Amino acid sequence: MKRFGLPRERLTLIPRSIDTATFSPGAVDSTRIDGVRQSWRVSPSQRIVLVPGRVAPWNGQLILPELARMLLDTGMRDFVFVLAGEHQTYRRYATFIAEQARTRDVGPSIRFVGHCRDMPAALAAADTVLVPATEPPVLGRVVAEAQAMGRPVVASNVGMLPEHMVVPPEMPEEVRTGWLAEPGDAAEFARALTNSFSLDTTAYRAMSARARQFAEYMFSPRSVAVATRAVYTSLLARDD
Repeated sequence: MKRFGLPRERLTLIPRSIDTATFSPGAVDSTRIDGVRQSWRVSPSQRIVLVPGRVAPWNGQLILPELARMLLDTGMRDFVFVLAGEHQTYRRYATFIAEQARTRDVGPSIRFVGHCRDMPAALAAADTVLVPATEPPVLGRVVAEAQAMGRPVVASNVGMLPEHMVVPPEMPEEVRTGWLAEPGDAAEFARALTNSFSLDTTAYRAMSARARQFAEYMFSPRSVAVATRAVYTSLLARDD
């Protein structure tokens, strides 16, 4: 809009679709979930904050040691950040994160597990999904996939990520599916995660259901196809 001087009413935003049949809570059985938890060496009592994606500077994982320290200092316990993504390409960056974790005495709270072959099970095993990107991602698909699996998301307020979630002030509080924080702001991320951790069972299930419903509405192949067809239909009607 800014670059080409286009008015908002001339634009139709249609997100890329995701496989909402594969990324569905009903499609992942407990055996697969138990399998990923065991492979990550996570105990049944630990709350998983899944941080999906390659460990790379633009994905913002460097914030995790400071974030973990903040949560521990406020009394939060029994949580673990699971970095599910390839971490060899930017090895020095991953090493620096690990060093910072040791310096802040939060090493046990941060776990590098490498590339995950079963992301639906990984998301199903998570309690909350964290996307701390410092630069706008190309797709932001993981936010859509997390919500399709019924998981609350805490994401950076950058690029298209806010458009992939239901958050105030654009939408009412009662339909929220996650939280946004400014990129690199550990205090904001800590507050958002504290809000996620504080949900009781009823509130968590309600948010999970809303997240799944939103993902079906926005990102299912059928929804995207219908939205795309509507654009062509309107153009054809205008030409007539």
